[in-house]
Amino acid sequence: MSGVKEAKLNGLRASLFFVLAGIIVSRISPAFAVDQFGWPRFNLSDGQEHCAGKAFAVRWYRNRTLLLLPLHVLSPEAGYSHYVDPQDVSKVVRSLDVLDLQGQSVLASTSKSLLKTGCTVGRGTGDLSCDLMAFELSSSSRLTPFNMLGTLAPVGTKVWVWSKDTESRSLSPDRYSGTISVSSPSGLVVQMDVPVKAFSSSGAPVVNAKNELVGMMVGKQDDERMVIMAIPSSSLIRRVYNEIGQ
Repeated sequence: MSGVKEAKLNGLRASLFFVLAGIIVSRISPAFAVDQFGWPRFNLSDGQEHCAGKAFAVRWYRNRTLLLLPLHVLSPEAGYSHYVDPQDVSKVVRSLDVLDLQGQSVLASTSKSLLKTGCTVGRGTGDLSCDLMAFELSSSSRLTPFNMLGTLAPVGTKVWVWSKDTESRSLSPDRYSGTISVSSPSGLVVQMDVPVKAFSSSGAPVVNAKNELVGMMVGKQDDERMVIMAIPSSSLIRRVYNEIGQ
């Protein structure tokens, strides 16, 4: 009988270990769906294509879903031929597709640009939230939208940058952990635990432990990519609401 009891105890210990391990892992890295962001592909009015950065969907008022990405992905800062003024995005871009992380399947398509003002990080005045494009998504979108944190994430918040390297063909996102070191409405600064090795990460979502969107990456502060800059979610909300309302 003692052998049976010992076996049961060992089984309970093993079960407890895996439960605790699951809790620890969930705290280390938030759960994430592979269809929460993708590669934007601009189908231009001149018949050309341009691919740069990342794009993701967010929940908006009145059951609307919006696609967000940086304005500078349509500029020389991201390999485009010239700077596109926000009010001209609809003229330059015939449509926009968001590809999955393998660059194969189209998760969403849109042609309705919403913002008419703004400027890129490189031409900006210090307020990162100016570097933004927003598009309306239809109900046919297969992008899982983020819930946005409505307040400014404080200094010390543990965050993760979700991105993808251009050379990878896996559906799994690359995860980079860090901590917010500077937090203001004009921008977040995140000190990374490891370098953000995924190039073309402009537009990558920055999330907290609850997988809430706390910001959108728009640049880096050092060549080692150990310090990145992001637009706070509260500023994203303010920018979009000021132009399109609900």
